[in-house]
Amino acid sequence: MAATVDLFPTFAAVAGAPLPPQVTLDGLDISPLLFQNQPSPRDTYFFFSDNVKPSLGVSAVRWNQYKAHYNSHGGLCPDTYPDEVCRGNFSLHSYDPPLLYDVNSDPGEIYQLDPTLYANVLSQIEKVKEAFESSLVWGESQMDRGTDNSLQPCANRTCVPTLAAWPGCCRTATSTERGPLRLVDSSPLIP
Repeated sequence: MAATVDLFPTFAAVAGAPLPPQVTLDGLDISPLLFQNQPSPRDTYFFFSDNVKPSLGVSAVRWNQYKAHYNSHGGLCPDTYPDEVCRGNFSLHSYDPPLLYDVNSDPGEIYQLDPTLYANVLSQIEKVKEAFESSLVWGESQMDRGTDNSLQPCANRTCVPTLAAWPGCCRTATSTERGPLRLVDSSPLIP
């Protein structure tokens, strides 16, 4: 098992660079997995919904071959999609006990495992989840701060960007005008 959060520590290890000493990273160095055919150092991964809040905590936990879902709130599928949990109109649901899947034999997470038959697995996942959540330091939600379209450079399709004017060349317009994207200065960044 590996995750994108493992890239930074892995790149640092491969480059021989030290990790920041006062920062706790969720990622692990997976270079032994990549270059020495060793097992992954990761046996657990924590999933958060796109609406991360301390009150919700972790949405799902992958531990070894098992994945437990504690809450879900729909996805990007149309509202007519056969699996209602994947529909965009599916509201937040919490599960107690969590929905449990064996992702090695069921990567689509279609067939729920009976929680009474896997009580020891759920107990272990719960211990791992509690330890992780107790160590979390929640930062200020960047999503709750709102948006400011003026901070999106070069999203205005009527803009004529130039390297000399970067990055303020094309602040996003507040109007809905559309036009062709025209690049004026096509000189290479590196001579």
